[in-house]
Amino acid sequence: MTKIGSGWRSTLQRGAATIASATAVSRVLGYGREFLMAQFFGTSMATDAWLMASVLPNLLFGALNGAVANLVVPLYVESRKSAQPGYSKAFLQEVFTLITVLATAIGLGGFMEAPRLIHALAPGFSGPEYALTVSMTRIMMPTVIFWLWAGLFSALLQALDFYAPPAWAPVVMNIVRITAIVTLSSIMGIRGVAWGFTAGVVSQVLILLVSLYRYRVPLQFRWSLNHPLTRRLMRLAVPVIVTSLTGAIGLIVDRIFASGLATGTIAALNYSMLLVQLPLGLIVQPLVTPVFTRLSHLHSDGYVQDWQRLLRKSGLGIGLIAVSTAGVMFLFRNLIIHILYQHGAFNQHSTTLTVGILPFFEVGLFPMALSQLLTKSVLSLQQTKFLPLLTLVSTSINVTADILLIHALQGRGLALGTSLAAYGYTAGLGVVLLRQSRGSARPASRRARGV
Repeated sequence: MTKIGSGWRSTLQRGAATIASATAVSRVLGYGREFLMAQFFGTSMATDAWLMASVLPNLLFGALNGAVANLVVPLYVESRKSAQPGYSKAFLQEVFTLITVLATAIGLGGFMEAPRLIHALAPGFSGPEYALTVSMTRIMMPTVIFWLWAGLFSALLQALDFYAPPAWAPVVMNIVRITAIVTLSSIMGIRGVAWGFTAGVVSQVLILLVSLYRYRVPLQFRWSLNHPLTRRLMRLAVPVIVTSLTGAIGLIVDRIFASGLATGTIAALNYSMLLVQLPLGLIVQPLVTPVFTRLSHLHSDGYVQDWQRLLRKSGLGIGLIAVSTAGVMFLFRNLIIHILYQHGAFNQHSTTLTVGILPFFEVGLFPMALSQLLTKSVLSLQQTKFLPLLTLVSTSINVTADILLIHALQGRGLALGTSLAAYGYTAGLGVVLLRQSRGSARPASRRARGV
């Protein structure tokens, strides 16, 4: 048997380095984008309306993309190992067809029903704030199909160990969005940000399409949908979609409660969460993405011990990174927010509001980071049936905490509820993986076999 251990480690390192460098650039641009948003709009009514308008397209995208990005990788890896002619190609074409039809229907439905949906999502909004939110929601609804295409194209390239295009495409998207903020805000106000969002998502898809063409990945419609892996994908996708929708309830409840608090609370929650997500995107995601591909290969080939070893090492590293980062952010939170955000329309009041909320998100940084790895690990095993229950439990924790804490802590209570929910979800994932590990057969590892 061919020695592949060192080759896989080298690919893993190159993939992580590529994603880390691209993510670093993207995050810097993302911060620049948020800096401009803070400078132009601060914690104003317009910012609150923008953040509420982005909930619906992001909710719909997240619900479906979780199934696409996390299930296509292991299934496409499996399809390419089949000796049957056209097996992998047929699966890819059926998935592309299914995603396109489903996303188009959902995008159109969301566009038509935007007024009713926003009324339900933001009951505290009325008058110009409500009208502005509906308008921006409709501008961004077509992005659902482009987001799902981007998720599929990225998953395919990652399954083929081509990490650069999916990593650098968000850089282009951020450049487009920044350009729109600078050029369109003075003409169209906050609506220019929504148009820039839509244009940025489209640009990301174009970059990925060029890459797929370069690597000769076939994209055609196939209407039969009878491929065995397509049927398995649809079966596995249901729990993942339910999980995403259930998990989104926590965000929706947060926004519903926040819409009735002081103006700017939604924006302060958003700016605080962006700071917490910075290390998650800059450090954790570049590590987890290639690890997910490796875990999928190891599970497909039956290397149980190697799968467990990689998970343990990755979990230890990510946990240490999360704890140390949270400590630094807590100690220097005032300075960080003052330097990063307090410019233009983001005044001292905005800084005070954000500084008060940030620590309640920081306490959840550790489980948020670890859950990224553990979720991918569960999905690499193609085990999705536990996810809806875990998400339901964590969402229940979130909603209960919101109800109990909002009156005493206001926006800080909503942030703390999110952190407590992250602990519940991560603990549940750990239990699931422990049970799966104990129930798995334990063949000799590649190292023991000399491969």
